[in-house]
Amino acid sequence: MGLKGLKNVLSALSAFFITLAISAPAFSQALPTLEAQKILENPRQPIDVTRPEDLFLISQQFELMRSTLRLTISDERHLPLMRHHGVETEYVALLIHGLYGSPHHMKYIQEQFYSRGINTVSWLLPGHYQKNYTDLDKVTYQQWIQSSRNGLKWAQKLGKKVILVGFSTGSMIETIFASEPENKIAGIFMYAPALKIHAASFVAAHIGDMLNVIGNDFAFGQPNGKNISYYSPQAAIQLESMAKNFKSKFSNYKHLKMPIMVSAFNNDFTIDGGEVEKLVAQAPNVTSNLRIPLGARAPLWIFSTFELPKEFDLTPNKMLNHGIMPGLDWNSAWKNTKTGQVQSVGHAMENWLGAVARYSANF
Repeated sequence: MGLKGLKNVLSALSAFFITLAISAPAFSQALPTLEAQKILENPRQPIDVTRPEDLFLISQQFELMRSTLRLTISDERHLPLMRHHGVETEYVALLIHGLYGSPHHMKYIQEQFYSRGINTVSWLLPGHYQKNYTDLDKVTYQQWIQSSRNGLKWAQKLGKKVILVGFSTGSMIETIFASEPENKIAGIFMYAPALKIHAASFVAAHIGDMLNVIGNDFAFGQPNGKNISYYSPQAAIQLESMAKNFKSKFSNYKHLKMPIMVSAFNNDFTIDGGEVEKLVAQAPNVTSNLRIPLGARAPLWIFSTFELPKEFDLTPNKMLNHGIMPGLDWNSAWKNTKTGQVQSVGHAMENWLGAVARYSANF
């Protein structure tokens, strides 16, 4: 490979990892110790949540799991997070972050559901924000799925009907769960769903794997366990493998009959926009498909693991500790390509929740 060829490869890698941080948020987690994994994967037998004291016991169990995970997680902010109202609610939301992310990156979105009277569980995928950063190189997508099933079990203890809220990788995992009838999923809320990785990003991930380079070699700075993640190309390859495995079982999305709300960028170079459009066209009950151009001034559901320039809009929530852009202002206007209307995310969400209520009335 000549000098020009090597320069092109390095440019592609740099673009790939910068795009991951700036346009397709949330990706990852870390491998717990054996003891932590046992607690994570074996929540205690379900408790009949008919009294506040029953829910208190569930909270204590969840906190025990969190305490054990503290042994391996790089910073407390990245631990799984449960927020409930002291009683079982009609709906419970399970939130799953994206690659290189954590529950911390979903806190703004979690608050939107909690403030509407919905109990919530925000889950941590194996592999990220570990004290040993390179654990993410070893994680498999099967571990992500299995761990998330345990998150689903915790969520099912807090509400009668489960809503799935996923960002990027989290959306892919939740698409898998929604495809399993026994889970009786009431609705799906997707952000930049990684149903397929953009071809350029996939190639760049493989080049990074072959050359043994990571995203931190090009930008962001070295992992610090707080707001700078470890950008592993191997993890991106696992994500694409998970998407391919799903497509080998389901040729389309027609089986996803529950209400689905989608929001994505028009020019996202990390996820494959064409695959998102297939979902929107094929799933029978997509209530909204919200789009906003990449680079728009409105703060997006993007987390960035490096300090953003001062000219970036730090609302809403003024970002979490500056390392994260946690959410889009619920009052910001997006184009709903399903209806042709321009509407706020909050309004689209309320319409979606109404559809969820109608769909799940006979659960």
